[in-house]
Amino acid sequence: MELTLPHVRQMTQTLLKQPNASAQYFKKRAQYALLASVLEGFPEGTLILTVDGQLRLANKRGRQLCRQIGAFATEQSPSGPLGEICRYLVESRELFPDQNLEISQELRLDETTLQIRIQWFQIDDEDEACLMVRLEDRAQSFLTAAFYEAQQYSLTERETEVWLLKRSGIGNKEIAATLFISINTVKRHIKHIYAKREQMLELNPS
Repeated sequence: MELTLPHVRQMTQTLLKQPNASAQYFKKRAQYALLASVLEGFPEGTLILTVDGQLRLANKRGRQLCRQIGAFATEQSPSGPLGEICRYLVESRELFPDQNLEISQELRLDETTLQIRIQWFQIDDEDEACLMVRLEDRAQSFLTAAFYEAQQYSLTERETEVWLLKRSGIGNKEIAATLFISINTVKRHIKHIYAKREQMLELNPS
């Protein structure tokens, strides 16, 4: 859990100068500790930024993805596509002050696509509005979803391998070459997978 961020230090100094400073400080500290704990449970990278782009909180996955795209490589505020979309959301608030807009943009990387979503976020009524940034590695999300489906459908180890590749958008020929099996074997596995899925859906209709 990382709470030693510039905003937290600034907030501490401000609160300690006010009446009932210690009570307010510990209340805010508890709120930030709880929020940081919640963010760590998110599968996607999540950042909380001030309006001017200062980082307040980030979960581990968020810090990893920011390093990957070099978002905070040379300055404290986000740069590159992340910085641009943050600035656009801030500017849009002047045009649409009563709307809680969410702005989304895809950033193509070498091996995956990063989905960036940004919206306004407020910890409590007394706190200033800030930006919540969610960073989703699409390839990782597909992989996670495929693993979950494999468990749901009770797939065998080989069926799971086939399904992971199939869900990644790979064709039967490429799956066969990757797993060193025939195309007919791939088709047979896929047929069994769909049959198990239909059976699961019949037992658990939504």
